Amino acid sequence: TRSIAVTGVQTCALPIWFIWREKTTEHPVVNLNVFNNKTFAMSSIFTVVGGFGLFTSVFVYPLMVQRINGLTPTETGWSLMLPTFLGVFLFPIIGKYLSTGGKPIPFMVAGICIYVVFGFIGGSSTADMGKWEFFPMQMLRVVGVSMLQMPLINQAVAGLEPKDFPAGISISNMIRQLGGAFGIAVANNYATSRAAQHRSDLLANITPENPAFQQRFQGIASMIQQKTGDAFQATQVAYKNIDLIVTKQAYYLAYLDTFRLVSIIFICIFPFIFLLRTPKRSKAEINKLNKAAEEAH
Repeated sequence: TRSIAVTGVQTCALPIWFIWREKTTEHPVVNLNVFNNKTFAMSSIFTVVGGFGLFTSVFVYPLMVQRINGLTPTETGWSLMLPTFLGVFLFPIIGKYLSTGGKPIPFMVAGICIYVVFGFIGGSSTADMGKWEFFPMQMLRVVGVSMLQMPLINQAVAGLEPKDFPAGISISNMIRQLGGAFGIAVANNYATSRAAQHRSDLLANITPENPAFQQRFQGIASMIQQKTGDAFQATQVAYKNIDLIVTKQAYYLAYLDTFRLVSIIFICIFPFIFLLRTPKRSKAEINKLNKAAEEAH
């Protein structure tokens, strides 16, 4: 449609105009010159993926457990909130270590590995799991987030001059949010397309020649007929029930695929972490970095 075409042109043109404007103005709102630093530019890739993993996992999990596992919104919230308290303890510990000049790259390696494991565990979830059975998986997610977020910011600004610390930290936070927004959009589209594919594959088994389908169909139809006494209505309702079962199973498989997608993306970027370098800094520069990080948050 015309509106989609106009929006698409705007989407392509506005970022170009924004970059040109910020590069040519004397006092830019967003100092894009920090991307001239190779360490910051490379670290930004990990920041985008970190935001993608964080927001995608939090987006897909509630959809899956409420639609497939039957958890209530309250139960879903508790299953997310309780493991998050672990991050309350981990963030200060990691931040304290980094503030003394500790290297962020080991934390990043650990965080990526944990997220890979988290994604594959999420991709192996079953439809009959209860809220407490998701607890270890969510604990892994919180540990992975703690290992990635602060070390990523620290690594991103490691090669910048002290005067560029505020701009670098602000842009890193912005990039993480953009990665999260992009991740949610990709995850939603991916889950929808995968659900359609899985539904198509599952419908191929809904045939009169399939004994498993006939057994399930006859069982549902017989139960409904006993309650209503109407054979025609029982048949129609049985078909609708089968359709709902197939749709639910298709979305279940799609959500598992989305969790695995998170792991695959982290696996793809993992080798690039060995290209990162963390320049040594004096105590005064570390103090300036810590002060800038506090003001940016």
